[in-house]
Amino acid sequence: MIYKKQCSFTLLELMIALVLVVSISGVIGMRVGGALEEKRFRSSVERLFSELESCRRLALSGQADWLVLLEKKKDYFVLHKSCPELGKESEASWKSSCKVRFNGKPANALSFQFTSSGKVSPAGKLVIEDKKRSVVWQMPDQFAIFERGRV
Repeated sequence: MIYKKQCSFTLLELMIALVLVVSISGVIGMRVGGALEEKRFRSSVERLFSELESCRRLALSGQADWLVLLEKKKDYFVLHKSCPELGKESEASWKSSCKVRFNGKPANALSFQFTSSGKVSPAGKLVIEDKKRSVVWQMPDQFAIFERGRV
């Protein structure tokens, strides 16, 4: 009779395999977390830019001035748009951990005026940033966007 020796894993081999699986999972988890953080930042910046750009276009197409108030509360932005000439108002809010600076100074509330001639006042640099990256908008007569990777 021929006996086959059964191959089984030793406790040490199982522990090494478990350590490898946990290590790889940790690395993947960190990468996914970073990607989610990047996506949240991008989403906040794109939403803010689209809201400001829509005000600029409304002012140009409707030939009426629009006022925008951007407030940073604890963990969210509130953007209030209004056109006194047309009697229109709207408000948008969204969560974001970004910080806002205007002309180098931290800002919790900013007010912009978009005129029917296309001018935006006040002129300056609007910076939206988090711990790792920032986006700079030059806001004179038109928008120009500059992005910096690391702060």
